[in-house]
Parts: sequence; C-alpha cells; structure tokens
Amino acid sequence: MTRTAPPFRADHVGSLLRPPELAAARAANKAGTLPADALAPLLEMAQRKPWWDSVDSLVKTVGKLVQQTPALVDRMDQLIVDEDFWLRRIALLHQLGWGEATDRKRLFRYCLQQAGEKEFFIRKAIGWALRDYARHA
Repeated sequence: MTRTAPPFRADHVGSLLRPPELAAARAANKAGTLPADALAPLLEMAQRKPWWDSVDSLVKTVGKLVQQTPALVDRMDQLIVDEDFWLRRIALLHQLGWGEATDRKRLFRYCLQQAGEKEFFIRKAIGWALRDYARHA
C-alpha cells in the first residue's frame, strides 16, 4: 500500500538529507573557494548516489567550477558520452543559469548527441537545458 499522507517512509524523505560532502562543496562553491580538483570527488558522489535529487544538487556546483576553470570543459565533453547517464545529465545541465555566457554550440551539440536517448532523465535534462537557455540568454 502506498502512503499518500504522513507519516511517510524514510526513503520518501531521504532526498531532503544531503550528504555532508555535498553540503561542504556547495558552501565552498558559494564562497568561491572550491578548487578545480574538487570535480572528481563530486562526480564520484554522483555515481555513489545515482538519483536525480543527488545529481541535480551537484549541477550548479559543477557548472561554477567549469566557469572558473575553463579547462574542465574537456571533462564535460568526456562526460557527455559516458556510459553512466547520470554523468551525461551533469554534462547536459552544467551550464544552467549561465545566460549569455552559455556555450551555445556546446549545449546544442550535447543535446543533439543525446537526442535519441530513451532514458527519461536525459530527455528531461535536454528540455531543461534548452528552456533555461531560451529564457536567460
């Protein structure tokens, strides 16, 4: 039986509890003190906790890292063809909120590369990335 009223099971509220390392990375990101070498542990976290709430919580942090360290864009180019669709989702969404700074060609290339993907979370990411670009660029 599925509950539709409180009390919910613990796995229903699990998305509200962020891992401490994510909270620390987000705080460092906000303060502008997150080093470029933090990217690898963030991507590992996405693979350890592969669900939309964990992965989407990383997107802006990863995006800011890429903006601050343009050499990391090469890693995004690798992720867009990765076997792990959660990592591809990060690559698709890392430019959210960049507005005029969005690398339009890269965004469109990523979307076209993933256009045939049947995975819901990739299809949703394509729509989200394109809507964000259309609204803010």
